[in-house]
Amino acid sequence: MASLALPAMDAIFLKGITVSCQGSGRIWGTDAFADELDRLLKLGSNSVTIHPYARIQADGNVSWRGWMDSNPPEYIVRPIREAHRRGMKIMIKPHLAYWGSPFSWRGDIRFDDPEATKRFYETYTKWIVDLARITSNADIFVVGTELRHMTGDQEQWRHIIEAIRKVSSAQLTYAANWDHFENVPFWDALDLIGVQGYFPITREPNPDIAALEKGWQPVLSQLKRVHRRVNRPIVFTEFGYNRSLKTAAEPWRYQQDTEIAAEHLQARCLEVGLKILGEEHAWFRGAFLWKWFAGPAPYANFYLDTPMLRQVITEAWR
Repeated sequence: MASLALPAMDAIFLKGITVSCQGSGRIWGTDAFADELDRLLKLGSNSVTIHPYARIQADGNVSWRGWMDSNPPEYIVRPIREAHRRGMKIMIKPHLAYWGSPFSWRGDIRFDDPEATKRFYETYTKWIVDLARITSNADIFVVGTELRHMTGDQEQWRHIIEAIRKVSSAQLTYAANWDHFENVPFWDALDLIGVQGYFPITREPNPDIAALEKGWQPVLSQLKRVHRRVNRPIVFTEFGYNRSLKTAAEPWRYQQDTEIAAEHLQARCLEVGLKILGEEHAWFRGAFLWKWFAGPAPYANFYLDTPMLRQVITEAWR
């Protein structure tokens, strides 16, 4: 299937939330996931994403639970049905699980051995195309996430994108980390510029709204510059802030702080970010907040289901 033409400037503005999981992801195929979609609708969300995993190994091999096209797993295909039933858009955002490998995060994945690189692209292509095939009726499909050391292999990625277009009608993007999205050489082959939106905004301690708004200005300029160069709308494939006193300077930071000031700063950063990005419909397509859970997970990093953050999201998206 060829990708549908994207109405770049007047498409729906995505008010998205990532529904994450603790464990294998099978909860995406349960009633608990469907119930959470009803809660997200009440917050004002109109879109959702899930992030199915495969595992990366040191020798380049990508492994995953196999499936048959005739009997795909409910935890992957049911979320699409449930989202569409509610009038929501859904993005499928595959992740490589690096735990237990020599890689410290997905952005660290690379191989010195040419055979390992070859093995990576062979197994990764099989996984990602098979996943795109069984989720072909999703609205957006992410062809890769945060693989900054691998994106220079332009020929391989263009082959992957072409293969996905043959099996899926979803809009395609790549989820580039905030410090690398300017350097992805195959944006022109995709429908959207995907950015993991953890930009440092200010190093001012406990910044107020004015300081945060000022800190966003160079980020907006950078985003607009890439949009104009590539002629594609931008979507934040992830966006959020942890409960941390350093979250304005290091939004990607996973360590949490217990002080009430950290909770207020988390909410303030999210409030300002959603407000500023929400005013950029001409070139910005929306954001998927990181992260929500099907069921309680109050000690998880970047946890959104708190009274303060729910209020911020509802007010921004009403």
